[in-house]
Amino acid sequence: MVDQIRLQRRSLSSLLTWGLLLTLAGSATAQPATPLKPEEMAVQVLNAANRAYNEKQFAPATERYREYLKTFGNQKDVNFARYGLALCLLEAPQKDFKGAIENLNPVIGVQDFVERPMALYYLALAHRGLGHESLALGIAKPPEAAQHRATANQQFTIDKFLFFLYFQ
Repeated sequence: MVDQIRLQRRSLSSLLTWGLLLTLAGSATAQPATPLKPEEMAVQVLNAANRAYNEKQFAPATERYREYLKTFGNQKDVNFARYGLALCLLEAPQKDFKGAIENLNPVIGVQDFVERPMALYYLALAHRGLGHESLALGIAKPPEAAQHRATANQQFTIDKFLFFLYFQ
C-alpha cells in the first residue's frame, strides 16, 4: 500500500514536471519572432540566389537576384547580385547576352570589386555571344548580311579589348 502511494506521488510529480516543461516550451515558441532588419533580409535573398545558382537552377536564381536588385539595390552587395545575375543569364539554356552586358557594365567599373577580373572575362564572353548571334542573323537574312557582319565585328572588337584587359 505504501509502495502504491509512493508510485502515485512519483507519477503525479513527473506528470506535473512534464506539464510544466511543455507549458514553458509552448510559451517560448508562442512569442512573436523579432522582424528581420533589411540588411538581414537582403542577405537571405542573396544567399537563396547563390544557393540556386550553385545547384544550377538558373530560373529561380535569376528571380532571386532580380528581387535583390529591385528591393535591396542600395545594399553593399549589389555588385555581387549583378554579377550573379549576369552569370545566370549566360549559363541558362536561353542565353541573354544583352542582359548580361547590362548587369556586368556597372560591376567592372568598381575597381576594388573582388570578382572584377572574372566579370571582365564574362563581359567579353557576352560580347562574343552577341557577335555570334549577329553572324547567325546574317546567314538567316542574306539581304542584311553586311549589316549583321559589321555588328558582329564590333562585338568581336569589344571582346578582344576586354580579353586584353582581363590578362593585364
